[in-house]
Amino acid sequence: MKKIALLIPDFQIGGMPVVASRLIEFLMKKYEVTLILIRNDCEIKYDTFDVRVLRVSANGDNFYQKFYLFFKRMIVLSRIFHNEKFALVISFGALANIFNSLLIRRRSIITEHNIKTIENRQWGARGMIYSLLIKVTYPLSGRIVAVSSGVKKDLEENFGLHNVITIYNPVDLSILHKQRESLSNSVNEIFEKHAVILYVGRITDTKQPLELLKIFSQVSEKVDNAVLAYAGTGDLLDKLEVAVKGSPVQNKVFILGYQKNILQLMKMALVTVLVSTNEGLPNVLIESISQGTPVIANDILAGPREILSNGYITSYSRTLKYPLKLINGYLTRPVLDNNKISVGENTQAESELIELLISICRDNCFKQKFNLDISSFGKSKTFEKYDSLIHDIVLAQRDSGDSIMKKSKNRNNS
Repeated sequence: MKKIALLIPDFQIGGMPVVASRLIEFLMKKYEVTLILIRNDCEIKYDTFDVRVLRVSANGDNFYQKFYLFFKRMIVLSRIFHNEKFALVISFGALANIFNSLLIRRRSIITEHNIKTIENRQWGARGMIYSLLIKVTYPLSGRIVAVSSGVKKDLEENFGLHNVITIYNPVDLSILHKQRESLSNSVNEIFEKHAVILYVGRITDTKQPLELLKIFSQVSEKVDNAVLAYAGTGDLLDKLEVAVKGSPVQNKVFILGYQKNILQLMKMALVTVLVSTNEGLPNVLIESISQGTPVIANDILAGPREILSNGYITSYSRTLKYPLKLINGYLTRPVLDNNKISVGENTQAESELIELLISICRDNCFKQKFNLDISSFGKSKTFEKYDSLIHDIVLAQRDSGDSIMKKSKNRNNS
């Protein structure tokens, strides 16, 4: 049985560990799988299916420690790869991808889950370094997987990469339809008595939770029964809590924190809203749609167009008219306010979203007006593509090895 490794920063938070966990479950049926975590100081919160787990090092606190750790991790990983002799390594995220490309080269599959142009710009100087490393190292890999056509477009047009294929994240639609945990009495009461606008995800800058609070404050002036619920945690949580306490809508905003029963929240919500500045293929939208709840999402470069259209709109060059109603919800003009609750007139995007939310909250039949369909994102299609990709890379290695053996025999015979 051939050995395959999955290389990822941690298994604690975010969409990448979810994807990796689902891939482990699929790959372990055919391969001996090892999970390699770059960080050794994080809790494992997703199912590893009891595969072997190797850890590299703790994280650094400042630039100088991170710079030192980059080379230390490179040495440790080089030793692991040399000893284990994996047939293939699949990596997740820029740091893991850089290590994978440099050390494994053509035996690597690297996966990109975000628009790196935007993300690196937000990271400042560190992002500039990452942009350079991506351009230098990613071409060394065996294949680059983008989780959406938008991510693929960014990698090709802004980083000059050509070895890119789009494979959607694996989603187990059957589990999404069944897996619903009950809510606490207090949370259940919120969702039963009100029209809930739901925010799900990390409470962090790129998700713009404060911008959504600003928008909801104006929606609330026109709709008495509407409330806003935040499900998640993150580095902007304290700032959000302070903003809510000081706002006129503090009694209509509920910060629920981390929730295990997120699917039940989605099922009971009126609508799930995503106003992120950067995504790859946001699972929160797929999960909400699976529970019968339409979504509203910023028409950013990657993800929402494809999800809201069930994979039928994959071109990001096409100009759209907002708000655009699709089979899974509304696509809206990107709201970009960088989490500052500004005073003064609203932007066009803010005004459009406010009016849309007001009309939705007043519509008693809103959910029934959508033919929700996420069939394009089923895990069977994703696994089929990964299976083919892995087979091609492993086969290419075998053919290359056979060729080297033949040349060696010919030289010995001569």
